[in-house]
Amino acid sequence: MAQGIIQVSSDNLNVQVVGFIFYSFYRCFLFSVSFSCLPAFLSGQVLGKGYGFLILCGGVLGLVNIPLSNVAVNLLGGNFFIPNLLYLLGCIPCSCLAWRVGRGFKREKKEGELLARLRQSKMLGAG
Repeated sequence: MAQGIIQVSSDNLNVQVVGFIFYSFYRCFLFSVSFSCLPAFLSGQVLGKGYGFLILCGGVLGLVNIPLSNVAVNLLGGNFFIPNLLYLLGCIPCSCLAWRVGRGFKREKKEGELLARLRQSKMLGAG
């Protein structure tokens, strides 16, 4: 987001370099975090296919941006409200999914702690 703000707000190439640095950090963290979190959802046997699917979805969504921007420029007179609204509506299911995954991780953690307590109490009762 910072890169986009810098790119739109300044024509100075020296300032654009700062935007590129922000973009580089974003890309670095995007790939490292997504690849490190993916094994929490997928088994090792399908991890490569899952990551390939993740990259494919990103590419398809990037390609969808081309006709959306053409519609905004040619048919809507440069008004990007509709394309931005479509992207926003596309983010809502992703946000809901992330929230549910977070709830599932918390539930699994509580169940694991409960099982550990039960095992410990059985060991103490047997000893």
